[in-house]
This record gives sequence, structure tokens and C-alpha cells, in this order.
Amino acid sequence: MVISIGFGTRYFGSHGYWFSLTFVLLALPPHAQLFDHTLKRVMGTLVGAILVIVIGKFIDSTTVHILLATISQLFAVRLMPVSYVGATTLLTIGILEMVALSNQVSVDAIAFERLGAVGAAALLAIGLVVVGVLMFRIIAPEEWRSQKLG
Repeated sequence: MVISIGFGTRYFGSHGYWFSLTFVLLALPPHAQLFDHTLKRVMGTLVGAILVIVIGKFIDSTTVHILLATISQLFAVRLMPVSYVGATTLLTIGILEMVALSNQVSVDAIAFERLGAVGAAALLAIGLVVVGVLMFRIIAPEEWRSQKLG
């Protein structure tokens, strides 16, 4: 987490919190489903950010953006048990719309920042998994072999 905060602050400036927030979301437990959920979170976030960029290009009405932010949040909760990717997509749309509205910033700009943060956080998560696996193999090679992990 400390690494993600430092990286986010250094490379994403005043919006560096997106990076650490994304990293935390990618690494949420349960750890047994970490890779499956992480992949679904990344996919949903990417789709949501891309949809927000497209919507932002065609719709300029603040009222429509407020409705979109509200409705997407409500449907995300209902969709979670059915489609994790779909729920994450709707959550991303709602969050990006709300952040853009509350900061009076173009929703496109917020969405582009989010795409960069997702990519960077995914790379950091992959790197940390590789380091963790290597450490596990070095520290407990017998356990590694007994679990048939490699």
C-alpha cells in the first residue's frame, strides 16, 4: 500500500489517490479468488471508463450525468450477484460521473486518468504477485512442492 501511495503521488500528481484506490480494489480478499476477481475488476473498470469517455463525448447535460451517476450506482448493487464485471462497470461509471460532477471537471479527463491508474495498478499487482511467489518458493520450497504449485 505504501508503494502504491508513493507511486500514485509521484506519477499521477494531485489525483494520485486513483492509483492507490485502484490497487486496493485489485487486491481485495478473498485471496482464494484474487486472480479471478482482479481480472473481473480490471475488465469492469476498463469498460466503465471507456463508456464514460464515449458518453462524455456525446452528452453535455449535467442533469443527464447526475441521473447516470445515480442510476448506475443503484443498478450496480442489484447486478453484483449476477455479474461481477457488469457491477464493476456500473460502479466505475457512477464513481467517475460523481467525481467529475463534484469537481466540475470533464468526465473524459477523469476517465482517462482512471484508465492510466488501472493499467499501472494492474502492473504493480502483477509485480507483487511475482515477488510473492518467488519469496514463497525460496522461503518454503517444501511447502511449494507439496502444494503442487510449481
